[in-house]
Amino acid sequence: MKKLSKAAAIKHRLTRPSLISLAAAALALSSGCASPCDNELISTNPSPDGRVKAVVFIRACGATTPIATEMSIVPARDGTPVGWANALTISDDPDHPMQRSSEAIEVRLKWNSPDRLSVRFPRSASVGKRAEEVRGVHIEYDTF
Repeated sequence: MKKLSKAAAIKHRLTRPSLISLAAAALALSSGCASPCDNELISTNPSPDGRVKAVVFIRACGATTPIATEMSIVPARDGTPVGWANALTISDDPDHPMQRSSEAIEVRLKWNSPDRLSVRFPRSASVGKRAEEVRGVHIEYDTF
């Protein structure tokens, strides 16, 4: 067996526990700590210059939470967002139901330029999040 120099032995002792700790942390995160939510793609709408796209999706987090219709602005090469939306979150108004629990609320998108997006949704929707600018895109909202 090859004998390690003193410096190499110290490095070996410090590196091995670090790697074991890192592997244990990754295993803990991947087993049992995953989000109970699922995102289902509804539509994608690329910007005129192809740099980004607006992605509309449904986010469902289990039977005890309402389903939300959400929109994110993401790089054009990205798929459906994994987490919460970065631009818009709307849900059914409990006093004025307009959707079945598994359907998306209608969201109408129109790119006015590569950095300006118009978004329209029903006035009876309950708004949880409404960002005015995401990834350099200015977002204008209106209801119908």
